Amino acid sequence: MATDNRMAYVFTHPEARKVLHLLEKAKVGSYEQVRTALDLHPQEFQRIVHRLETFDLVWARAPKGAKWEGHRIKIAFELSPKGKALLEALHAMDQVMLAHREQLGPRTVDPLVVT
Repeated sequence: MATDNRMAYVFTHPEARKVLHLLEKAKVGSYEQVRTALDLHPQEFQRIVHRLETFDLVWARAPKGAKWEGHRIKIAFELSPKGKALLEALHAMDQVMLAHREQLGPRTVDPLVVT
């Protein structure tokens, strides 16, 4: 399901939320570190990151002091200010859903909450 709404996309794609949460904890993460920490296939990870970049939620940059390794530079990701703001809203939504877990039902809440 494609959407042009960044909140709807991240809320309904737990793997995208996990990328944002990981970057929130680590501040900056290399492409391979983030991908392997989430155990995602490279193509799936590439699609997620592309979508997050399109929404301006993450920035891909060469870290300070990065050197060429053959024909490439290792890329690192970091949360953008929009990504940080979105995560704050999602954290608040998680708290509301958890507070109403019994009424909403665990099968509704559990897949959407990322802690």
